[in-house]
Amino acid sequence: MFIGLRRLKAKFFDYTLPIFIKALLDLRLEPQSFKIFIDTKCLVLTLRPSDETFAMGGFMAKHPKNFEVLSATDGSKGVLDKDKVDARFIRRKEFNEVMEATRVKGHKILNIEEGKLLENYPQFAKIDVSEIDYIFVPNILEQDFETKVLLIHLKKLLEEKEHKGGLKIVFYELNSPLSFVNACVDVVLTITIKQDMMKLYASQYVQKENPTAVLSLNKYRSDTSGGYSEGFLVVSVKDFNSLVEGINIKNFLNDV
Repeated sequence: MFIGLRRLKAKFFDYTLPIFIKALLDLRLEPQSFKIFIDTKCLVLTLRPSDETFAMGGFMAKHPKNFEVLSATDGSKGVLDKDKVDARFIRRKEFNEVMEATRVKGHKILNIEEGKLLENYPQFAKIDVSEIDYIFVPNILEQDFETKVLLIHLKKLLEEKEHKGGLKIVFYELNSPLSFVNACVDVVLTITIKQDMMKLYASQYVQKENPTAVLSLNKYRSDTSGGYSEGFLVVSVKDFNSLVEGINIKNFLNDV
């Protein structure tokens, strides 16, 4: 099967087709329990402030002291009718308010302008993952250039920097549902907190249909009537690297 596929030059969502399909088929997708212990260390990597809350605010609200949140860019393109300076100030203010209200262990925005992540790997590479058990990242099928850059940067960082042997990479759902989910977290007891967190991101809440879509997806992921769950795809570093290897960023560069 793959002998023929290797000869193809086609694009599939801007991924090298045989590499990406083989990586998906190689994943171990048996359902698993997502257990967070008192000493479990989780790092949520986002492209911009607010992504962490809309994607997995319920999970974070359940275990705030286990989570550190790091936004790779300043989100300065994400506020309607505001220039980059004002947008950057608004996004940082909202981010700090939400993270402090949620009482996560730590939070930070890298000093990288939104849209310029590709040329700022040295800044990204300063992220310390040596003690992390789970790194949460955007859905690999997000059709966003900088999401692909973030994942490629992380792959390079993991190849260069020390990390735990049992480190897992966890894809979360934001703008696009995951095609495969092998872990869900029941957030029915924290869904109201998640809604309040989303509303604190006023610049994002008012300009998107995202809040309704987020809650609908959380309902869909639940296996109980009236429940809410957040879905994830948990993979090993090896499987993550195989998936990211299939990203054909050159196709995207031609369109940027």
